[in-house]
Amino acid sequence: MIYRKQGQGSFVLNKPIDSAPYEYNEFPIGGFDRSRHDEVSSKLIEFKLDFASKKVAHALHLKENEPVYEIVRLRLYDNEPYVIEHTYMPVNLIPGINEEVLNHSIYAYIEHDLNMRIASARQTTRADVSNALEHEVLGLKDIEPVLEVEQIAYLDNGVPFEYSFSRHRYDKFKFTSFSLRR
Repeated sequence: MIYRKQGQGSFVLNKPIDSAPYEYNEFPIGGFDRSRHDEVSSKLIEFKLDFASKKVAHALHLKENEPVYEIVRLRLYDNEPYVIEHTYMPVNLIPGINEEVLNHSIYAYIEHDLNMRIASARQTTRADVSNALEHEVLGLKDIEPVLEVEQIAYLDNGVPFEYSFSRHRYDKFKFTSFSLRR
């Protein structure tokens, strides 16, 4: 990482020595697929057409009860379960999602097949208690936590296209952020 300070030059910042089995330096948009493309696979848990709740409609700038995809996928890294993604997307904005798309990369489908450009995301990370699905699918015990990343992702025109909750195994991920005081 390069840090530039006017009047003093550019400096190379040291990278930490320790790393987790699957580490993010900052949390990338489309995180799992973007970081380790070849070693990532998906297992579809649930896929249905639903109607936006008040919370989902607010996040996606929709009217309540507009149609949305509701997608729940298990994401695996080297065939090991790492994260459960629970995603909502507006049907009218992102048409044509099917099981084939969901077994690969939704973001690649959006960018390559629909010719839309993904630009940004707002993410909130928090710890939570694991639930029954995570015990079953991620192999967690009742008392083990998950790291949840809530995300609203936007196209380059500022329109939100995804509202998601990614629930990560606490022992398999490390999220690293860099802060700079100016």
